[in-house]
Amino acid sequence: MAEEAVIIQDDEFEKQEKWIDECQQTFLELKIQVNDNCHDTVDLTGSERAESAEEVSSLNPVREEAAPLVQEEFPEPEHLPVAEQSEVRSAQVSKLKIEKPKMPKFSGDVRDYHVFKSDFIHAIGTGYSKRDAISVLRACLHGKPAETVRGIKSDFEAVWEYLDSVYGDPRFIADAIINDLNKFKVLKDEEDSRFCELVHLIRRSFSTLKEIGRPQDMDNSQMLALIERKLNGDDRKVWFRYLEMENKQATLAMLIDWLTIEMKSRTRATAPVRCDSNKSGYAVHYAGNGNTEAAKPFHKCWIC
Repeated sequence: MAEEAVIIQDDEFEKQEKWIDECQQTFLELKIQVNDNCHDTVDLTGSERAESAEEVSSLNPVREEAAPLVQEEFPEPEHLPVAEQSEVRSAQVSKLKIEKPKMPKFSGDVRDYHVFKSDFIHAIGTGYSKRDAISVLRACLHGKPAETVRGIKSDFEAVWEYLDSVYGDPRFIADAIINDLNKFKVLKDEEDSRFCELVHLIRRSFSTLKEIGRPQDMDNSQMLALIERKLNGDDRKVWFRYLEMENKQATLAMLIDWLTIEMKSRTRATAPVRCDSNKSGYAVHYAGNGNTEAAKPFHKCWIC
């Protein structure tokens, strides 16, 4: 009886295994058909899609059970929203090759170090070994940073530790930013271009300090007074009048917002279409009367 039970179980096992193989084969065939149909959905009309769906549904029950799984993996574009339909169709039809982005470069400016490190780690990812990553890092360093890590051969963590100690200290970055603001000369009247430069410098400096987690080094009353001193007399009057109208205490965020509004206003006001045509700086060509003799310069001889 035991031998007969084993034989029966073996027969049942072989039957079930054969059925599983048939299911897998049917599923693969169905998956291939669905992939082919997905590539042809752009050119098919609604009636043709219905006919193809009927043909697929006419397959054996095993295929009908496997169809929902395949449809979830490869959804029909017509069941998606309009925006996603256009994305799916564009991905199927257009296969545009995009140029690979270049690796970031670092030449020793402490203001750019944290952005460089973040971009480099994101670009490298996990596709390189530490030995290959340090070779790529050497190619991205120029000038003094490249000389700084010249003695480190294969220790990737040691390179970043050394670069962090030299260029990554937030205090060094804050000192460099404050020095930039101190060196900026006070604005004079009718210096709209330098006013825009000051606005860009303030916004860029504050964004850098927020990236390293030290916005308080610039968002304080001392730095606010320093920036106000860089404005000319008329700009300071407009700024304090703006504070009185808003009835609020002066903050760096309010100052940046006001500077941005002023920069946009001056940019639009000084556009070529709104400027005087006589001051546009275009070259004016003079048309003479055709007497070329009078136009020749008179040269005296050495004796005269």
